[in-house]
Amino acid sequence: KSVTYNASLDAIISSTTNSTNTVVLAWREKPKKHLQMTSFNIAQGIHAFDYHSRLNLIATAGINNKVCLWNPYVVSKPVGVLWGHSASVIAVQFFAARKQLFSFSKDKVLRLWDIQHQLSIQRIACSFPQSQDFRCLFHFDEAHGRLFISCNHQLALLAMEREASTRVKSHKSAVTCVLYHSVLRQVISSDVGSTVCFWMIDTGQKIKQFTGCHGNAEISTMALDANETRLLTGSTDGTVKVWDFNGYCHHTLNVGKEGVVDISQILVLKKTILVTGWDRYDMPHIAPKWKALSRAITVFRPQNFNQFFIHPEEWEGGIQHRDDIICAAFLPPQTLATGSYDGEIVLWNNSTGNAHYVLHPDYQRLLQSKSDIEPQKLLSAGRSCSSRPTAEQATLGASSYETGTECDNAVMRLCFLEARKNTAATGGANLVSCGGSGYVRLWDTFKKQLLAEFLAHSGVGSIIMATDKLNQYLATGDLNGCLKIWNIEEESCLDPTEHSLLDKKDKDEPTYNVGSSEVINLAIKYKERNIYKKKTHNLYSSEILQKSSSVFRSLSIGVLKELPEVNKPAFLLDPEKYFREEPEEACPQTPEPPSL
Repeated sequence: KSVTYNASLDAIISSTTNSTNTVVLAWREKPKKHLQMTSFNIAQGIHAFDYHSRLNLIATAGINNKVCLWNPYVVSKPVGVLWGHSASVIAVQFFAARKQLFSFSKDKVLRLWDIQHQLSIQRIACSFPQSQDFRCLFHFDEAHGRLFISCNHQLALLAMEREASTRVKSHKSAVTCVLYHSVLRQVISSDVGSTVCFWMIDTGQKIKQFTGCHGNAEISTMALDANETRLLTGSTDGTVKVWDFNGYCHHTLNVGKEGVVDISQILVLKKTILVTGWDRYDMPHIAPKWKALSRAITVFRPQNFNQFFIHPEEWEGGIQHRDDIICAAFLPPQTLATGSYDGEIVLWNNSTGNAHYVLHPDYQRLLQSKSDIEPQKLLSAGRSCSSRPTAEQATLGASSYETGTECDNAVMRLCFLEARKNTAATGGANLVSCGGSGYVRLWDTFKKQLLAEFLAHSGVGSIIMATDKLNQYLATGDLNGCLKIWNIEEESCLDPTEHSLLDKKDKDEPTYNVGSSEVINLAIKYKERNIYKKKTHNLYSSEILQKSSSVFRSLSIGVLKELPEVNKPAFLLDPEKYFREEPEEACPQTPEPPSL
């Protein structure tokens, strides 16, 4: 009936309409001249067959109305039988991508089968003219999803519809914020359509949903109170609403004072609720009023919530930022940090409301009073002198810089590393910031220094981040949907008095970089080896070793342009000397490093 050669089996397959030797497989073994053969016996014979290499199955179109599935190495019985046709089957073909099978019978009925469950999932009756004797050709173009069936002088074309997306969408609109309720073990999410949904973390089942929380305004951020009994939602309409978990709104906090303010963060503390936001629409005729509002911290005190509509109280620290405040973070007992669009981080005393320091990647300044804006020299070393503003530039403020520079330094997220209790005494980073141009920066708020920075995401604009409770890992995400996990635990394990690597000769290149945990561990060994070379050979007499609080200052990631030739270490050349059971004499404190 038909003969074909199959490359994956390296065998010739033939079929017949006889009940004996219905399907024959023949192959040649190299030492032998004659073909080796095996056969299947199928009652009444078959019209056609097809082979699926990945499933290792042969499908046969039986004259007895059955479609049988065979293992080429098991000839005693089929591994599956597909029942459903009421006439003899004349054509079969596998749909490899979906693990499905087409079959066509003499009564012009087409069936599509699921091979794994051996069930018919679709039946199509083709409208060919009725005739007892006809010639049929059958071909499926899997690449384009088209099935061709010919019956005598007619040709039928069946085009498959594109597979509908099986991706489940939790919201009808774009999701804007996600929280985790540790007591109820539920996930709370919000969207731009002003809808809040509650989900079971174990099963993913939606428990409840609040719609129209802020009318048609977008929910931009959410927060839970300390006891996780109230949900606070902030919107682009300039209000913050306080909800219980039954969907009842207890209070509306008027942040924008009837203005259009996009609320970026709600920080719930023990005695206060701090709200930051920015002027979403740059309208010149009202810009001065709302710009002043967006550069100040809005404060509410829950003990004074005796009405439904609550107006903000005055923040005693006044306005210290030159641009919109985007984010904030709190470190007990009283340290508050706020970040703005121009890259400035202001450190406050939350108890008194007074600001005392401004941190910036290119400068810093001490705030002795509300009007003190005189900058000071950057304490952390390693940055290019060309990137540091002059005193006149800093006095004019970050708003006088180029727009691209402002966007590069914009602080989108702040996070205190609360698990690191001894950073005040031992040194090291206790504050992490991220934002414009994909950079992550680590700060020491006690010494008022930028300790390290690295490019987490390149060419994607601003990013966001979060850290675990132990502050071992940092997760960063960008607008392209890329999520990266960074090991930042090594930074706190180093002695702050250790020396960093030799500075690069090209001062224009940044020296603060970080990588994954494996690269960080490699950097520690690489750093020690280079310090030994500095002491023993004095190869870089013109360079100055700088003190570092972090290994991040000493690691640079980039494309390896030239692979140095490294000799085998001494312990590999003479393992008996280093790994014998009997103790050896003490080795010198400064071993000779392998030469590059």
